[in-house]
Amino acid sequence: MLKLVLPLAIAALFVSQFAEAQERSRNFGGNIDAREARQRDAIQRGVQSGALTPREAGRLNREQARIERHEQMARADGRFTPRERAHNQHELDRSAQHIRHETHDRQRASAHGGFQGGNHGSGHDRGHHYGWQQGHHYGWHRGRS
Repeated sequence: MLKLVLPLAIAALFVSQFAEAQERSRNFGGNIDAREARQRDAIQRGVQSGALTPREAGRLNREQARIERHEQMARADGRFTPRERAHNQHELDRSAQHIRHETHDRQRASAHGGFQGGNHGSGHDRGHHYGWQQGHHYGWHRGRS
């Protein structure tokens, strides 16, 4: 009797572990959606606090929309492969860096919708986000400040 019960118990354990792994795989998008939501909230908080100028907020919001479009295209075939997931996580990592950079660059939105402070107008970066003009950042190109 023990010879029959032990293999059945082991098989049941493997089946439950497999089912749990499948469920985690199916729900993995929740983590990505939560990150996207946190980033949108961070942008909104930056706008409300004045840490982001309207132009910066617009650029960051467009970046978020692009990331969401890429995710939808990746999921369109019903699969979200590990490579697609890694690419999406990389895009979210870069977006988090952009949000952090823009909220801490000492430019402040003024009450009249403009900006104050930072290096803008000082000749240092001529409004082109100094250090970003190499063209390695999607949507963050010289000539668009």
